[in-house]
Amino acid sequence: MPPFLSSFLSQVVGAIFRLDASTDPSSPGSLYLASHPQLLSKLVAAYACPAIALNAGALLRDALRVPAAAAAFLSDRALVARLLAAVEDPNFEVASDAFATLR
Repeated sequence: MPPFLSSFLSQVVGAIFRLDASTDPSSPGSLYLASHPQLLSKLVAAYACPAIALNAGALLRDALRVPAAAAAFLSDRALVARLLAAVEDPNFEVASDAFATLR
């Protein structure tokens, strides 16, 4: 898939998810995140692959707007440590995106 198409799809999915999850905590997006906390782990792990790191970072930031997902993320010390490690990535774009997520 061309990079511009991947980025566009990530933005569309993020926008749909954000709309769904931010308006109602009982929405399907919010409920899915609450019942699948491993999704956050997979999105953080995607920072290891620079080709998809920026798209995964955008999706992770959208997911963390859901209070239940943010609480699950912050309660998992290993997950927070992996995000902190991504902030120190030698690739500047990946590191700055991870820092934006952390912020």
